Amino acid sequence: MMRNSLDRTFLTWHFWLWMAIVSIPVLLLWPPWKSQMPLISVIASCVALPFLVTLFTYCPVVFVKRAIESGDHGRFMLKIFLLVMLGNMILLATIYFLGYIEHVRSWIVLPLVTCSLLIIYYFRDRNK
Repeated sequence: MMRNSLDRTFLTWHFWLWMAIVSIPVLLLWPPWKSQMPLISVIASCVALPFLVTLFTYCPVVFVKRAIESGDHGRFMLKIFLLVMLGNMILLATIYFLGYIEHVRSWIVLPLVTCSLLIIYYFRDRNK
């Protein structure tokens, strides 16, 4: 049975090459060794910062590429992902512009909205 391209791991040599390329500008723009942190924190920052930047720049590209490659199922997953992100952005923009941002606990609201949107899209597409 052939694996879906969305199910493959993204930690390939491309990922590590991109991390090596991104490490140089990240560490030059924000050098952790110039701060007054303990040595273990400096070492952890030298590893964690490029890794996090790599995750935030490489993973969305790989997700979209593999979603397109995997056909209808991948396009469906991409559609669900974009709709959930759009729903959360609309919710946060509404709360912000109405001035309730100080009163709403976003750590409770965003997961609830995300789960409810996923349930709505699941049952809507299941009934088609």
